[in-house]
Amino acid sequence: MRFDAVFEFLSTNSFSRENLTEISTENKIQNIHYGDIHAKFKNELLDCENEILPKIKDGVTIIQYSNFIKDGDLIITDASEDYEGVGKCIEVMNVGDKKILSGLHTFLARDNSGLTAQGFRTYIFRNPKVNKELKRIATGISVYSISKRNLETLKLTIPTFVEQRRIATILSTWDEAIAKTQQLIAQLQLRNKGLMQQLLTGKKRLKGFEKTKWNKINADAIFKSISIKNNDDEQLLSATQDRGIIPRDMLSGRVTMPSGETKSYKLVEPGNFIISLRSFQGGLEYSEYRGIVSPAYTVLKPCMQGSLFLCIQNIPNHLEKNEG
Repeated sequence: MRFDAVFEFLSTNSFSRENLTEISTENKIQNIHYGDIHAKFKNELLDCENEILPKIKDGVTIIQYSNFIKDGDLIITDASEDYEGVGKCIEVMNVGDKKILSGLHTFLARDNSGLTAQGFRTYIFRNPKVNKELKRIATGISVYSISKRNLETLKLTIPTFVEQRRIATILSTWDEAIAKTQQLIAQLQLRNKGLMQQLLTGKKRLKGFEKTKWNKINADAIFKSISIKNNDDEQLLSATQDRGIIPRDMLSGRVTMPSGETKSYKLVEPGNFIISLRSFQGGLEYSEYRGIVSPAYTVLKPCMQGSLFLCIQNIPNHLEKNEG
């Protein structure tokens, strides 16, 4: 069925982040920003009882009071920096007596046809055929967007009402299990980071090694700074905090390429390290790729093997204390 045969659009606002706050205010009206749908909300269903939503700041003029969100409403993003985020949506639940508005770069859609079951509506957009069609109708270069007009003609696959409820129950149960697992992983990663810092700084010693002394060596005994200029047509590399050194074309979305020639860029060989004190302090990353990086980066060649990885784990701590 066509989207507009099932859902109708309601008006939204265009408040920016500057108009929102997470601190207590006299204004109790909450707002859902499209950026939170892309990055913050983990589940397909947004539980308004458990999720902390930003409020609209005091003094900000609110024109629309009639279109407060209700349980079962769909909030669809109309813009994304990459194809994977095109048409990303959430279904709202447990609104209660809260007053919540749909915000910047969103469509607010409500089923007044009675053809879809509550809890199932968000999964309609996860149908591979629907998702593929969303990507087809998206337009743009650096930012992809969809229009109401294109969305209205989107073909949706609608099972029977009873089957919708069963599907929604199964998928929401798995979504909840995934969320709990991700939370557990995050807690374990935090504990691992704390243990790593204690072990690699000597604050915690292993049994049998309490009295052994650690050797202190200068950084130039481990690394040699190199600066080989780029002469060939090499791929651009980027230093990231979560994925290490990767080619630029592996970054999500469109990447702005440097203007002009890149002959001043530094050559990186597999096995080199790259350190940047500008993007994130003490960001030292290992490269598995050959390519070039901006002159702002420092390229290091290891000249000492063995315990190299243990040594570099402790370097960011010294950099934070300006001891590096």
